[in-house]
Amino acid sequence: MLKESTKAEREFLGVISQVARKKKAKTMPFGRYLYKMRGLMNIKRYQNLFLHKQRSVAEHTWSVTKIAHYLGRIEKEVFHNEVDMEKLLVKCLYHDDIEMCTGDILSKTKRMSPSMMDAIKEVENNAYHGYVSTLLPGEWKDEFEMILLHGKDGSLEGDILKASDKIDTLFESIDEVKLGNTEDFLRNLNEILESLLEMELPSVQYFFKNDIYVLDIEDEWLEESVLDKLRELRMEENPNMKCPYEIILNKYPVLKDLIDKNYRQIWYNNGNLFVLRDEGETEKIAIRPSIEEMKLFIQEIAEVEGKEFNKENSWLQVKNQHFLLNAICPPALVKSGLDFQITLLDS
Repeated sequence: MLKESTKAEREFLGVISQVARKKKAKTMPFGRYLYKMRGLMNIKRYQNLFLHKQRSVAEHTWSVTKIAHYLGRIEKEVFHNEVDMEKLLVKCLYHDDIEMCTGDILSKTKRMSPSMMDAIKEVENNAYHGYVSTLLPGEWKDEFEMILLHGKDGSLEGDILKASDKIDTLFESIDEVKLGNTEDFLRNLNEILESLLEMELPSVQYFFKNDIYVLDIEDEWLEESVLDKLRELRMEENPNMKCPYEIILNKYPVLKDLIDKNYRQIWYNNGNLFVLRDEGETEKIAIRPSIEEMKLFIQEIAEVEGKEFNKENSWLQVKNQHFLLNAICPPALVKSGLDFQITLLDS
């Protein structure tokens, strides 16, 4: 009986083995792909550049997906556009998987010339068909080819992916510039902002009007053309909002009169208003705005510049094409309540 039982078991296992082989021939489990793509945690962004904060392709993918979810919701809930959220998030999750084979290739390298773009596309195509596709179930290969190689396909979801990819690169550049790594990333920051500002995607315009100002981007980091476009967007959102120079000229008659006389500096200290003439002479102005008016003046400039100046001991510095302003709001015990200095610049 023992021999007959062993034979039966072997026959049964043989049948199971044949079924398994047939099933494997028809479709391959996705687990192997998932396991291999964990390697993206070790593929570094900007491999040929110095970084203070080193991040992996996997971390970038995580951030891009979260940004895209936000932009997608803005498109749907604010602008009432139809967004396939599943399609969008799948595009984001897999958009850089091909870098498991190629590594991270800098965008500026890809854009060096049309021939370079074609060469990189060929490399990515060969990487997909030569390796990545072998990890996929047969019936998924065509779908994943579109996702991995053509995610930014001009659809709304593809455009949101494109914008989200740029926004995360903007975040990375801000981090590096804040830490003093300006040689490459100051240029990157301006190029990315310029590119994003040219996008007509409503959610991107919404991002610039509502979110860009919480990122602590300093004006001095920005090229004048980029800075002007950012201000234009804020003024489109609120047409009644004046630029700082217009506020001074139109809303504060005393300051308007002083500026019209071409004084080079104006400062307010201990309740007194002073000016500096071109010839270097200092003059105390008898007629001066109240402390309350001066605080309102500073607060309005701060609002236009996307900055805060409404607490004791808060300090504000603003520089644009018209003036350099430094202001401090002392503690309540200081009677003057405000100190500020304006240096007029040649426009």
